Amino acid sequence: MNSLLLKLRKINRARNFKTKKVKLWLRMIAKDCYLRKRTVLDKASIKKILIIMPGKGIGDALVMTGLVNALAENGFKVSVLAESRITHIFEGLECVNHIHTLQRSNQDSYTFRKIAQEKYDLLIDIDEIDGLSPLRLNMIKKCRPAHTLGINQFSRLYDTSISYRCTDKHITARHTAVAAQLNVNLPAYEYLINIPEAVMSETKGFIDRHKGVPVIILNPYGTEEIRGMSLEQINQFCTLCMEHFGTKPFITAVADRLYHIPDWGNHIKFSLATFQHVAAAIKLSDIVVSTDTSVVHLSRALDKKLVCLYNNKILPTGDNNNVLWGPNYPKATQITSPGRRVDQIKPELIFRHALAGLKGELPENQEAFSSDLVASSASTAHC
Repeated sequence: MNSLLLKLRKINRARNFKTKKVKLWLRMIAKDCYLRKRTVLDKASIKKILIIMPGKGIGDALVMTGLVNALAENGFKVSVLAESRITHIFEGLECVNHIHTLQRSNQDSYTFRKIAQEKYDLLIDIDEIDGLSPLRLNMIKKCRPAHTLGINQFSRLYDTSISYRCTDKHITARHTAVAAQLNVNLPAYEYLINIPEAVMSETKGFIDRHKGVPVIILNPYGTEEIRGMSLEQINQFCTLCMEHFGTKPFITAVADRLYHIPDWGNHIKFSLATFQHVAAAIKLSDIVVSTDTSVVHLSRALDKKLVCLYNNKILPTGDNNNVLWGPNYPKATQITSPGRRVDQIKPELIFRHALAGLKGELPENQEAFSSDLVASSASTAHC
């Protein structure tokens, strides 16, 4: 009976997914411009580029800085249109010509008029078809660029659509493919982050008051519950750091999550408020341990030693999140859970990788230790 119920649920999920996909395509068809003539991508005439990023998070913005910088270094004037929660990532970067803020309100009418008046030669939409596609189609209409470039799109609003089918590549491969359309070569894809001096000074003062060596940053929570560490994991990891180094890790998290972590006396709550303060703390750290991909990308931008925890998520597109949004740089070690939850990973394994990272080496008998992890976690899986 249970087996039958599972099969029925799987069939129902597949049907719901197909239904949503059909409804989405119908909404896009309703917003399309069938009589519009597509323009030809004239690379020589492109000077001003606008990249739109509705609905994106901090990790997306950090990754995008690599493309923006590469285009700017090749002579293009690049602007971005994004929501206020991520515009601070682009502030202070010399490669960004202008930052337009998307409010998702009536105030956007003025923003779109201003963008249309600036007459962008090229608009780039890095995303494939998803739930925000109808919104992006409306944005393209209002921005009125000379040419629009997208990925795997059918709408006539996209003058050029890159055919991209790589489910086993890092997200930066998509950005590299866009750059290639403009004859921009990216042998090395680097993220950027600007940290104001005042923020660096304030953060350094906070960390120096605790005088711990090495400086360990622990970011135990992701955007989803299944990507977060348990209180037991956090406590045991911090205890191992105290026993081995005699130092307390700094824990970073949003205020309400940070508040609910008990004071066991083996950690320091990093109470400085902004993401830029977290960036400054990571810059001053010796190693970072994180479950959140925005902190993973931030650690890469600052080229810091990192241990990151992933839960084998498969995205609706079929992409493996461990690969698509993985760290993808030499100083990072990625630990994947034996199941679907980060709290299935042994704290000892996390600490052991952190210790190895600080020494610049991999743990001995890593495969044997990981096998032990899987065997002991199977009975406590929360799948």
